[in-house]
Amino acid sequence: MKKLLTILIAIFLISCGEKEEKNIGDNRPSIIEAMTTPIYSSTSGTEVYTSDYLLDVNQLDSITSGKGVLFNEDTRNYNEPLKIEMDSVAPYVSHLTLWTDGVRNDIPVFKSSSRLMTIVYTGDSKNVKLKGEFTNWSTVDLIEENGQLVYNATIPQGKFQYIFVENGKEEKLTGSEPQVISNGMGGFNRVIDNSRTAAPAQLAYGKILENGFTFTTTGALENIVVLYENQMISAAQNGNSYTVELPVKDFSNRKAHSQLVRVYASDANGRTNDLLVPIQDGNVVQDPSQLARSDFHNQVLYFMMVDRFLDGDPSNTKPVPDPEILPKANYMGGDLAGVLAKIKDGYFEELGINTIWLSPITQNPEGAYGLWPEPRTKFSGYHGYWPILNTEIDYRFGDEQLFKEIIEEAHNRDMNVILDYVANHVHEEHPLYKEHPEWATNLYLEDGSLNTERWDDQRLTTWFDTFMPTLDFSKPEVVEKMTDSALYWVTNYELDGFRHDATKHVPEAYWRTLTQKVRSNTDRPIYQIGETYGSYDLIRSYVSTGMLDAQFDFNQYDAAVSAFAKAETAA
Repeated sequence: MKKLLTILIAIFLISCGEKEEKNIGDNRPSIIEAMTTPIYSSTSGTEVYTSDYLLDVNQLDSITSGKGVLFNEDTRNYNEPLKIEMDSVAPYVSHLTLWTDGVRNDIPVFKSSSRLMTIVYTGDSKNVKLKGEFTNWSTVDLIEENGQLVYNATIPQGKFQYIFVENGKEEKLTGSEPQVISNGMGGFNRVIDNSRTAAPAQLAYGKILENGFTFTTTGALENIVVLYENQMISAAQNGNSYTVELPVKDFSNRKAHSQLVRVYASDANGRTNDLLVPIQDGNVVQDPSQLARSDFHNQVLYFMMVDRFLDGDPSNTKPVPDPEILPKANYMGGDLAGVLAKIKDGYFEELGINTIWLSPITQNPEGAYGLWPEPRTKFSGYHGYWPILNTEIDYRFGDEQLFKEIIEEAHNRDMNVILDYVANHVHEEHPLYKEHPEWATNLYLEDGSLNTERWDDQRLTTWFDTFMPTLDFSKPEVVEKMTDSALYWVTNYELDGFRHDATKHVPEAYWRTLTQKVRSNTDRPIYQIGETYGSYDLIRSYVSTGMLDAQFDFNQYDAAVSAFAKAETAA
């Protein structure tokens, strides 16, 4: 018997209250079709948008909560954020339940494992700031306490890098710091440690049963919860073993995808690992090949920069005729015809790929822009990230008919196609910017400094370059216009999702609006994955049932490089 498909995710629940217990086993499924992503509580309280989970909040009858989750029970305006808190004796996992016509819709809630830690500066400078992973690498001021300069930081669980900045320059480490780590650029950062003192219990898969499965735990648990398609179901305990029987549910009206059982647990040391069990036709899936391509956890992505992949149609190969652009920074001829050819010859299937991720294919400018000093060169828009039209395919890549043929051929071979989409900025030649220059953020800040590449301290306003205006999503009209442009691609084409460029530079209002529109105007699962460099909290803040399905974990990559690919030491 093959092992169950194991995918670790960070979602947890606890047993429910009296009202909820009597509804376990109700055969009416949750009206929330997307997986309910967890609510991460903070020590200062957390805002929850019920509209992230319900397309129409008027469907909401009432809200109840699990152990330790506190909120204003008199709140009835569900269009406004719901403020929740967790009391001091709350378990590490709990839940919130949205009730719609007597049907439960369960949302995981996680207790914060952060703690307040004081960082003391021991140098001589009076002009000193601090920046680190927990500040998203933005500099923050220190305060004076008991004759010392300190920063009181709320540190999540784990180890995090930081550095002091003296007189506008980073402090040179002396080697006397108790914990330091390579910063990946030839220098070193300090490390602050809020790791667990003891590991929690571990869950493991057990046996597959005719109508369910079993799992085991290595130690006693304070909470154990099983969630079947966003609804809590019971698990029978026998020592360190649990048996889950699947209730009968009618999923005939749902968008096509496998159902999921999720198991969450905690003990006194924190949250355990999670278990994810795919279900089809009421039975546990034992062979991953049985999973539908639209199941998000089943996707194996292959990214291609279209211009650099394969030239399938030499007639549209048109490099920019500007001698200031080196050949490597110019168009090389790759196009959609080349992508289609490789789909047809089985290239991706031989690699085991079931999701093709295309770089942006929207129309880019004709000229040369930017400047790289060594070797000196300007650039063309071969990469696709300088849009001048958001709903037209660049003629150098192909046309609408060819793109539709790519998607159809991929689907015939049981593969997905997702598109890289740019919303944060446009090129200065874009008609939107020419007609509405006030829809862009300011290129210069109040102090007169240039607002370019200010990735952290001006995260939501910075320009990538002087010819690439960043859009001002604080204006509702900009949000509406740009979300409509993105929506075009999944309504005019049978695309399976987006990879969203520069996610962290776009505010949450855009993502919530886009996801609402996508779910209201499509009849299939649409996968959305984002690109964000920053702290785990920042990356996680965009992953929600009402926003993105996933984000790339660049911190994991950087940690792996530091651990396995660097030989430097602080000495």
